[in-house]
Amino acid sequence: MRRHHAHLSPDEATATVVGRGRGSPVVLDVKARAMPRDGWEFYRSGDGMWLVEHIPSRYLSRRRSGV
Repeated sequence: MRRHHAHLSPDEATATVVGRGRGSPVVLDVKARAMPRDGWEFYRSGDGMWLVEHIPSRYLSRRRSGV
């Protein structure tokens, strides 16, 4: 892939729409509030999307809903 950062969506509906642009989406919950406390730096893109260079697995969980 050409992207250098993980792109974070503000809610499940947005993540699903964005994910469908690349196939069948898998929506993950990100413990984004904990990441800066542990030293991870977030960036804001020109279109308002939140970006982070990497998301360690300890901050991720898979959604159980019908996505």
